[in-house]
Amino acid sequence: KALSPLVQLLVVGLVATACGDSPAPAAPSSTTTTTATEVYVGTMAPGGTGFFSFRVVNPGSVSITLASLTSSASGNPVSTAMQIGMGVPVGEGCAVTTSVTSAPSLQAQLTTRASANIYCVQLSDLGNLTAAVAFGVRIVHP
Repeated sequence: KALSPLVQLLVVGLVATACGDSPAPAAPSSTTTTTATEVYVGTMAPGGTGFFSFRVVNPGSVSITLASLTSSASGNPVSTAMQIGMGVPVGEGCAVTTSVTSAPSLQAQLTTRASANIYCVQLSDLGNLTAAVAFGVRIVHP
């Protein structure tokens, strides 16, 4: 049985559209930024300061987390607030340009934008420690 003129017209239109010179769909673009996670661990005596250097390869966001602070003697968690700073290494130290005071947490306490360069994280007791502690700092950067 022959197709009606209306159905023939629709079929021709669909075939013509499918065979047209339409541009191919654009390939999805990738904007994935690779990040690195570094962990700075150590011990600190009351009144102490320590720093860790790291390299940012691509501009982007840097987040720093004082993830753990435990008594060196007992291993029990300590909730003392510390100064967490970020800056650039100078000699045998860290010239801090931005900082926060915070107790340990599982969320970043300090987040800042950084260009490609070498930076440092500095952890300092503000006079609150009464005994040595072990610490863990997580640094996530591009």
